Amino acid sequence: MLSTDISLKALFGAGYQFENICMVYPLKIKEIIGMGQEKYQEQLNLLILTSEDLYNQYKKKGIDVPKDIDVFDNLMFSCENDESFLLDMEEAFYTFIREKVQILSDLKIISIGNGLEKRIIDKNKFYKFQNILRIQNRLPIEEEAPEDESPMQRKFRLRRQERERAKRNSNKEKGEPVHFHDLISSLCVYNIGVNLQNVGDLSIYAFHELLDRVQEKERYDLDIRSLLAGADPKKVKPKNWIRKLNED
Repeated sequence: MLSTDISLKALFGAGYQFENICMVYPLKIKEIIGMGQEKYQEQLNLLILTSEDLYNQYKKKGIDVPKDIDVFDNLMFSCENDESFLLDMEEAFYTFIREKVQILSDLKIISIGNGLEKRIIDKNKFYKFQNILRIQNRLPIEEEAPEDESPMQRKFRLRRQERERAKRNSNKEKGEPVHFHDLISSLCVYNIGVNLQNVGDLSIYAFHELLDRVQEKERYDLDIRSLLAGADPKKVKPKNWIRKLNED
């Protein structure tokens, strides 16, 4: 799975062909607003759930589970025992692949299509599917487990992922949360051709990419002005904004 290919398609709002199984689509801003940003986030979170997310959910309920609880098995168990949850899962899949799915929890597979055209998402493919959604929504991808991963390697991989999540959460907590409509209006005042008439046509990937890019350019310009005003070059080191973002 090439993240650069997924990213480029998502930038222009194009779907990504997930093997020979289904297309996965990044939603446009107006589609997210239409369904409700809260509902969109709920459906996305349901499909990109991690072991840490599950662990924290159970911990709040006072239920003891292992930190590396298997997400896919847990989702299949929930679908089998909660019809409302099953319907939520099916609806979430439809939002992002635009096809109806049948979740066969007893077989632990997600079936798409009918008859001879049936296509299957099993546990391994589900985790790949999750990462497509993460890339399209400009979220960090989860490191895929090697097929021959040893228990010790698994332990180190999970610990590494836990440290990375903790770092990201720490960075988020440093600033006040900004509401979606504030982000939209903020991008529209940057004078880059995005306004309230066309911002809705941007994919969610393009929206966040542009917002991050203009802020990066803003920081770069500020650093340059600071140096010209006599700032210490050892402390102020402008970073070129024409680069891959979120790389450090």
